Amino acid sequence: MASGVPVRIDIADKHFGATPLFEDLKLEIPAGEVLALIGPSGVGKSTLLRMVAGIDTDFTGTVEVDGKSPEKAPLPGFVFQDPRLLPWETATGNLRVVNPELSVEEAHKLLREMGLEGYEDALPGELSGGMQRRVALARSLAVAPGLLILDEPFVSIDRKLVRELSALIGEVIESYGPTVILVSHEPEDAARLADRVILLD
Repeated sequence: MASGVPVRIDIADKHFGATPLFEDLKLEIPAGEVLALIGPSGVGKSTLLRMVAGIDTDFTGTVEVDGKSPEKAPLPGFVFQDPRLLPWETATGNLRVVNPELSVEEAHKLLREMGLEGYEDALPGELSGGMQRRVALARSLAVAPGLLILDEPFVSIDRKLVRELSALIGEVIESYGPTVILVSHEPEDAARLADRVILLD
């Protein structure tokens, strides 16, 4: 995996129709920092992640990832609120879809690190919800990202699974050292992993 990269956010204006979402939002994220964004639903947390990832470009201002626009920067690792696995691909295939240059051996190594040894050839429908989330996390690492984006990775799962997944993410951060932007509406989950927490309100 690449080492963590700096992120600079300078949003002059972001609207949804006539409704302002962000105005004069400035944020610097040093390389390797784990930043958590918390706040109520609808405040724009997930939208900001999509802007950083280059998915949403409809705003006035700039976002830079390692000094480049998101469109020109290397792909970030992105873990969505739900696993979003391709149902016709195996666990291994889901990793190689995002990075065709990833060897089968490298994919299997990532899956082992996520505690999924023996499930390399399983289809998503054959996996539990928690296992699907582990595949999604492995998939985010398959592009060797310097930036890892986690959009509510603990939403709609029980607290036992939250603790397990949080510990796994903590191991990933310690082992790989990416810059991380984590969105959560639970301050406890954010504080467990983050170096810095920002409240959007």
